[in-house]
Amino acid sequence: WDVSSKHIKGRKRAIGVTISKRVQNIVAASFINLNANTYYDFKLTIDLLFLAKGTAGIAFRVQDQFNYYAFIIDKVSGYKAIGKMTNGEFTILKKISDGGILLNDWHEVIITVTTGNIKVYMYDKEIASKATSEKTIEVTDFTYVKGGVSVFINGVNVLLGNAHRRQDTGRIT
Repeated sequence: WDVSSKHIKGRKRAIGVTISKRVQNIVAASFINLNANTYYDFKLTIDLLFLAKGTAGIAFRVQDQFNYYAFIIDKVSGYKAIGKMTNGEFTILKKISDGGILLNDWHEVIITVTTGNIKVYMYDKEIASKATSEKTIEVTDFTYVKGGVSVFINGVNVLLGNAHRRQDTGRIT
């Protein structure tokens, strides 16, 4: 993971991975924690730019590397999904097979988590109409009630920008 301050498609600064190998049969080959805090309910907004095919996403309510929820974008298999890692076993809770993501376009991802309700909203920021590219995935699951937030990659070059989180009900430090 590295911070880039060169001009990247309209951004002055981004963090990401520009060299990555795909590891078979795992969700995440590399994680970066967005901070050391633990959250109950929150709204997270983050921009993603995929530079190549691969898998990346946002893990939330992270307990450890073997227990968390994840929003996954898989450009190799062509889908977006919300899933759950439980004791190292990954289960997809809901999936949209739509091609995954357009390469070399910034996309905004908004994740809202309230108790057991998880909603992910994503759209291509470089298409004039949000309605043309927007996707929403919603699931309900009560396995994890609190945890951290991380970004992960597997075999993809991806950049992150404009990450911010609004805390709705509380933070544990």
